[in-house]
Amino acid sequence: EVEREGRIGRGFPVPVDCVRDLFGRADRRLAAPAEDPSHAAAHEALTRRLHGGFRNRMAPPIGALLDGALLPPLLSEGAEWAGAETLRLDAGPQQPRELVLVVAPALEEPDWVFAGAALEAWVDLAVGRHAWVFTTALPIRDPTGADVLGVLEGLRAALPDVPLTLVVRGPSVGRLSLALLGKRGALPFDRVVVNTVLPESAAPQRQFEAPTLLVAPLSEDAPLERVPGDGPPLHWLKRADPPLVVAPALGAHVRGWLDALDSL
Repeated sequence: EVEREGRIGRGFPVPVDCVRDLFGRADRRLAAPAEDPSHAAAHEALTRRLHGGFRNRMAPPIGALLDGALLPPLLSEGAEWAGAETLRLDAGPQQPRELVLVVAPALEEPDWVFAGAALEAWVDLAVGRHAWVFTTALPIRDPTGADVLGVLEGLRAALPDVPLTLVVRGPSVGRLSLALLGKRGALPFDRVVVNTVLPESAAPQRQFEAPTLLVAPLSEDAPLERVPGDGPPLHWLKRADPPLVVAPALGAHVRGWLDALDSL
């Protein structure tokens, strides 16, 4: 609580972990050798939590870390194509049958895409579809979205024959559209998922000449529906929940749509 001139303001609640024999258990856990990078990352997360108070978004509660839990498996791709940090979920096959790139809006870190309840759905997609699932962020410094095109082109160059699905949501949809203005030739992706709120009276519109899934939060719940018309398939999925509730289930919606495309 903060008080000023007799007025009191209360901030957001912050959970506090309470653990018996905290430092004794931590010393025993950290004394064990780090067998691989996953164990080393868990040790680092535990040390940062204890000595600096820093919380890794992907790390489990401190009690789980003390019991030996590991962080979700993320692999940094090293090369920052066009200045955009890119991570890959280490849950798919050694040789992918398809690629999925999930773009985090500005002000979000790329690993937020896999944080919390969302992780299970993306892992299920990676395993079930034999896919590599990537995530990248949109740096504020480049509002045109050219950084996203750089990542897409990097993936295309590395794996030219593997189908690529792009997932964009919120403001990143407009940035991608701006980046593609005037671009000649084929789109740098094969399929696209657009997750954004639509006005109540709006009808689904095709924004890119590729098979498209439009996920619309704050609508009336409705099953996956194909929109009549010519051109590549256009589907939309309406959900009554707000975007923050729909986002953790996005991986499941993307997988369901890709499975539906297979049957067309």
